[in-house]
Amino acid sequence: MILALWGIRALLVPSNITYITLVDVALGLIMALLLAAINARGLVYLLHRNRVPVPRAWQWRTPPEGKRSRWAGESEHASGSLEGE
Repeated sequence: MILALWGIRALLVPSNITYITLVDVALGLIMALLLAAINARGLVYLLHRNRVPVPRAWQWRTPPEGKRSRWAGESEHASGSLEGE
């Protein structure tokens, strides 16, 4: 991937330029975004494989209709509430 991006740079920018150009910055950002996406996918894979509970804000899929979530049986009031004391 890195070799391909710098190959594109070699085609777009002459080789005698010694300063950083906008093409260098753009290709560097593309490289950083691709590496971040690869790392994020690897992290999600490891979390699912090791059955680490993911915070609800990170979950993007709803459970199938036949299965109950782990919060489905809980009542509306928490057990440690101050009501009735």
